Amino acid sequence: MHPNRKDQEQAQVMMACGASQEYVAKHLNLSLDDLLRFYQKDLDFGLERANMEVAKTFHQLATSGDYPALTLAWMRMRAGWKDAVNQKDAEEDTSDAELTKAKLMKLLNRGAKAAQGQKQANGATSTP
Repeated sequence: MHPNRKDQEQAQVMMACGASQEYVAKHLNLSLDDLLRFYQKDLDFGLERANMEVAKTFHQLATSGDYPALTLAWMRMRAGWKDAVNQKDAEEDTSDAELTKAKLMKLLNRGAKAAQGQKQANGATSTP
């Protein structure tokens, strides 16, 4: 027994779609050992081949000019593009951050004043 092209393609497609090696062996009427002996390369590269074919199609669509959403998706994923920040949202985020910072500083100052007052009160009572 030796591999044939039809079974090689079936093994690759089934592995790319998530089938187990056991399922592929049963589908091809092979033992798991024979499947691994004759079709190991096809099992190993089935998923990679499928991913490359999909990536090739995605690239073709993204660069065609007919699918601007795919072009933008490609640039986000492959070129690291980020969406522009809405100026109003950025201002709101800044004002929220400033408000939080001001509240935190007020609490810290209040805590420092209380600690200083406690020190002075302890110092006044411990003096003879």
